[in-house]
Amino acid sequence: MPDILLRDIDPACLRREIVADVLAAVREVMVEQSAPRTVDRQQMAELLGVSLPSLDREVAEGRIPSIKIGTRRVFEPRKVFDALSDNNCNSMETES
Repeated sequence: MPDILLRDIDPACLRREIVADVLAAVREVMVEQSAPRTVDRQQMAELLGVSLPSLDREVAEGRIPSIKIGTRRVFEPRKVFDALSDNNCNSMETES
């Protein structure tokens, strides 16, 4: 019987959809439980594993949302992760 249900489904596509759903659920729980509501530039860069210049570039190009309070820029990690997954932003360079 399972053969009939899965015959017309691409296994790789199904696997990607399952992984995406699991990552979305895990990310939501982790962000809510472990990350502060807002973080500064240094903390956001560390969370993403990128340099400060890379983070600043992504902010300037509108790929990463941030809040400017006076001269200070803060980030809401959940919104940043959501924006990156929505935009599928692969242009950030990770630090070695």
